[in-house]
Amino acid sequence: MEEKEIREKILYHENEIKKLKELLKPFNSANAEKFADFQSRKIEKELLSKKEIEDNGNIFWNKNVVITGKFDNFQDRNIIAKYLQENGAKIQSSINSKTDFAIIGKDAGPSKLKKVEELNINIINENDFLNIYNS
Repeated sequence: MEEKEIREKILYHENEIKKLKELLKPFNSANAEKFADFQSRKIEKELLSKKEIEDNGNIFWNKNVVITGKFDNFQDRNIIAKYLQENGAKIQSSINSKTDFAIIGKDAGPSKLKKVEELNINIINENDFLNIYNS
């Protein structure tokens, strides 16, 4: 995403926030303004962080990723999924020809492992993912 495009989106969202402030005025202007300002900052941060991720060459940017198996260092796979999504990845529930990476934990299903192998998908084990996660 080009910086010009990001700035245009921010401007668009700022205009939408102004409209929101106007709609909420009759209810409670102080709270409406706080909410609108919060939304504006949230949108701007999201757009700028996407640009930073893209610029930093994050390996997960715009990649399709499957998470499978159990992980010793992550009690919940949602932690892994959230990290990946924050870094531009799209999470898939099943392996297919569009899958770029498979994050593989212990006791991963044999059918998924077979499909990963057949499709020659890049495998990231828990230790390698942990290194990426902590860097």
